Amino acid sequence: MNRAFSPRHSSDRGIPLVERLETALRLRDDRVRTGLGTEPADRDAAQGAVSEIYRLLGEAPPEFVWVDSPVAAATLLRNDPDESVRGFGKLPPSVIPFRRWPFPQRLTALKFELRHRLGKSIDPRRHAWEPAAGFTKREWPASTLPELVARGVPPVWILELMVREPLRETLRDTMYQPLRAALLGPEDRSVERAGYEQYDTWSATFYDICRSVGLAEYRADDAHHLDQWLILARGTGWWWPGARRCVMAERPTALHVEARPRVLYGQLRLHRAEGPAVEFADGAEVFVRHGTVVREGSKVRAAAS
Repeated sequence: MNRAFSPRHSSDRGIPLVERLETALRLRDDRVRTGLGTEPADRDAAQGAVSEIYRLLGEAPPEFVWVDSPVAAATLLRNDPDESVRGFGKLPPSVIPFRRWPFPQRLTALKFELRHRLGKSIDPRRHAWEPAAGFTKREWPASTLPELVARGVPPVWILELMVREPLRETLRDTMYQPLRAALLGPEDRSVERAGYEQYDTWSATFYDICRSVGLAEYRADDAHHLDQWLILARGTGWWWPGARRCVMAERPTALHVEARPRVLYGQLRLHRAEGPAVEFADGAEVFVRHGTVVREGSKVRAAAS
């Protein structure tokens, strides 16, 4: 079974707890840089990871089709009569055997169940803690990691505030969500829901950091499954898995960010004062000022035509 690090043992594996928490913060920043990378996709590694995820579902590897941007992928999928890539969302009734579920729902359930198992051991709600009088989360920023540990704050609470939340805010809230709206738009909602991308893996990155610093251990099959999502986080852009075909998009060729104001843990947002904040090889681009999409659509539509 998956096992969490016990906060009672502050020097588990011979490494002091404070040092491991400091390492977790450095890994957080490193993983954000990886998630915002603009290097060409590692196509062999990405296809291998997708094929392994398909194998976990009892499916043969799909046909792979690579495109230069999410816009090109949406155009291809919109004009494709094969509906197997669509339909991600609400799961079928439990009375229907899992093996008979449509492919998109089985993939959604596979990922959800993995995240549920990994998260059980490091869920702050499972680690009761009563702070000393007058010591609340609002006072945490004024405290160093050694002070937080000395006050008895459980490691999982520190990881939640200083690692998980910054990863989610940077990679999902200020990257994926505005790019999804700008690149796909309201007319492509069915295509949009079927997409995975490097920013979608913020949660897998968090579980990997906890494992890397010895604050959580996972059973072997879950660790192997987690590794596939991490390979995809490092090795590709957005991708749309279908029962017979998987459409894979290259990563952006340029991406510009700035530090968000009034934050504590390195959260970033899209920004470029002059020119597009995000560019793709086929000419698709998104203009963003201080996290807000502007001049939306002109080059995006041209690239999709």
